[in-house]
Amino acid sequence: MTPLLTLRPHLQLPFSRERYVTILTDLFPSGSLHLFQVPEHIAAFCDHVRRTQQLGSVQLPDGNSIALLEVEVEDQVQLARNRVALRNFVAKFIDEAATQAVLAVFHQPGKTDWRLTYASKRSQLDEDTLEITSVQTAPRRYTFLLGENEPCRTAAGRLAEIRERDEHLTLEDVEKAFSVERLNKEFFDLYKEHYDRFVAHLLSPEKASFTRAAFGILMADDRLSRAEQSRAEQSRAEQSRAEQSRAEQSRAEQS
Repeated sequence: MTPLLTLRPHLQLPFSRERYVTILTDLFPSGSLHLFQVPEHIAAFCDHVRRTQQLGSVQLPDGNSIALLEVEVEDQVQLARNRVALRNFVAKFIDEAATQAVLAVFHQPGKTDWRLTYASKRSQLDEDTLEITSVQTAPRRYTFLLGENEPCRTAAGRLAEIRERDEHLTLEDVEKAFSVERLNKEFFDLYKEHYDRFVAHLLSPEKASFTRAAFGILMADDRLSRAEQSRAEQSRAEQSRAEQSRAEQSRAEQS
């Protein structure tokens, strides 16, 4: 059995087709990856795209197919910012009859960063209206920026999920692995967990007094004491004004 790749170091290297094919072979179930002996050139015009080739396809165990594209872009394209335009370009190659999704790699000669983008499109029947609607992946999601200038930690973890599914891999699994929406939810769930732990630490018996003093937080007893003190001061002030008024009245009567 071929040993599994440690994905992150490979994702942080500059793009090379040989290395990319090695990654694909590691990710997808045995026998599902079908590579052409010679990549097929695709005639497609798009500003800032130098060349588009199909490397092959992945035939998933659930019967769906993913086309594997390699796109070489012009030097002036900023891969970090052009995720929507690049995704929309490759999404045009989805033919629902034969290919339900595209996995495209974008790179530039002499540049160290590269982008891996997943796009899918499928038709589904609305059971209420009986109309057929098209469902597509969102343009701003389902993509990873890779290369030596990127940490690639999240990408490596997500791609490993594809590998772990092995012969049970479905198109939905691939889509979930690339989903940035899911990443955001995981991030905020983790943030909330750490926040709750931090608050519990600050309010622990050992830290509570320090926390109240540092942040000016009053406990119920403190607020009650402050209120009683305020009422007492108000009472003394009223008593002082009454005494002053009686004294003035007495002086007026004497005069």
